[in-house]
Amino acid sequence: WTKMAAKGTNGTNGTDVGTTITTQGDLLYRDGSGLQRLAKGTAGQALKMNTAANAPEWGTISSDFVRIANVNATTGSSISFNNVFSSSDGYQSYHVKVHNWKPSATRWLKFRWRDSGSDLSDNYRWRLAGHRITGGNSGQTANYESASSDYIPITYWSQNSDRIGHGTIDLGNPSTSSNGHSIMSHFTVIESDNGYVYEPGGGFRTGTATYDGFSIIDSGGSNFSNMDVSVYGIK
Repeated sequence: WTKMAAKGTNGTNGTDVGTTITTQGDLLYRDGSGLQRLAKGTAGQALKMNTAANAPEWGTISSDFVRIANVNATTGSSISFNNVFSSSDGYQSYHVKVHNWKPSATRWLKFRWRDSGSDLSDNYRWRLAGHRITGGNSGQTANYESASSDYIPITYWSQNSDRIGHGTIDLGNPSTSSNGHSIMSHFTVIESDNGYVYEPGGGFRTGTATYDGFSIIDSGGSNFSNMDVSVYGIK
């Protein structure tokens, strides 16, 4: 290799590779005239083709659907996300995925917007439906609503403590307006008699606030056995 790298310094028999790539992390590629050095990129960058599609370059990976925050809790009666919304981040809306939820007692879940690190606990309006198949295979449907509440329920029929539930919450961009922010939720729970419930719902808060985060709260103040939640920005 030493002889090969040293050969061709006269420019007719090759290129001196040892003087072309000079730094740890350099890459070697060929352009229209010969071998060229691509200096290493920075942390988190990926190799991609340039806009002319004729040479590689380093760049930051971008996506229209990006995970911006995650909380995985095994204790505590609520989880909170702070400063996850911005008017300048380019996201039009946000998607919240509860990957799994296991309460330490038979419970349901509440949602609250946050402002400057504190929960907002007034002026909520909401409606939620429960569609259930019981452990004995009979069907039930129930509707719940409130015009003045201190939370929005994202489940209302209780999750059994030895099972795992999951769901989603869709949010508009809370930073683009100061009033009337709405949510839409879809959850499934498994009850103590092995009943299965699908619960679609939604609501909004009528008060003015910054709305820079949100909380998901255990209805009885009991600790979670597990609560794994991610927030995604959508452009």
